[in-house]
Amino acid sequence: MSVDVVTLEIPARTEYLILARLALAGIARGVEIDQATLADLKLAVTEACGNAVLHAQPGDTGVVTVHFMVSDDAIEIMVEMMWPPRLPNSALAAVDPTSMTGANLSGGPASVLLGTA
Repeated sequence: MSVDVVTLEIPARTEYLILARLALAGIARGVEIDQATLADLKLAVTEACGNAVLHAQPGDTGVVTVHFMVSDDAIEIMVEMMWPPRLPNSALAAVDPTSMTGANLSGGPASVLLGTA
């Protein structure tokens, strides 16, 4: 089974969120997927990208990258966020990284995986 990968890279700004949803809608035309599942995926990709934008500060040069892994009967979506640090280094020094789960306070990449099963 072959898998095609389509990558969309957008600025971490709200006005670009619709592009991830539109890309998914177009890609899904070539995959056997029911409309309810597609609606759920559209909502999930919008929320994942929106979360990335939410964590970016105004004026950031953050980027949201959406990877669509497409096969004949499935779509997997990985949303990656890359942004500059939100907290000054002095605040980061006070954070115990061993107590954080799934957090990336220093900036850099973070990701979430969505898909059909």
